[in-house]
Amino acid sequence: MMKIESLVVENLTWLRRKAHWYYSDDFDADDLASETIEKILRSKDKFDSRKSFRPWAFTVMHNTYITQYNRRKCVPFTGMDDDYSYASPLTAEQDMAISHILATVRECARKSVAIECVILYAKGYNYDEISKMLGIPKGTVMSRISNGRKMLREALDG
Repeated sequence: MMKIESLVVENLTWLRRKAHWYYSDDFDADDLASETIEKILRSKDKFDSRKSFRPWAFTVMHNTYITQYNRRKCVPFTGMDDDYSYASPLTAEQDMAISHILATVRECARKSVAIECVILYAKGYNYDEISKMLGIPKGTVMSRISNGRKMLREALDG
């Protein structure tokens, strides 16, 4: 039975090459390969040594890329303060809309802890990551996100 660490070492070049399928930039590709290796090593107990390493490693890389992509495309939400800045100037109407949304998020946050999960989810974290951050079960995270979304939707529509 081969140790996962030696499989990673044997496949370093292959992992970097696959990372370039996702990113043409060397820095981003190396970042993806590194994060993939970190996840592989943290999840080594999930690897079935009777199966081939590369398909499993590629799946880990693909999922890691999707997570990175989702985090990058999300609107950065750094907090619930009114100090927001955008690349282009906002119209008065847009500025009022953003202020209304932030006020609604703050008001809902005072009523329920569910909003914290919604904010973390909007930042691009997955259920497992939020669960670990907050020290609560994954099912609770899923429930809070669902309830928080519903609360925000009703507050913004009403």
